[in-house]
Amino acid sequence: MDCVACSSAAMTERPQRTARGYRRFRCRDCGKQYNERSGGVLNHAQTRPT
Repeated sequence: MDCVACSSAAMTERPQRTARGYRRFRCRDCGKQYNERSGGVLNHAQTRPT
């Protein structure tokens, strides 16, 4: 997974997960932290309870 800010491939996976259970990453070049949904089309998608 490439960094969403600088497109670098130098990233490390963080041991923590988000509240929804997604993996977290940190870019070693720019220091930005992001998760596996960041930068994708479903990043801000939500489901409504039925």
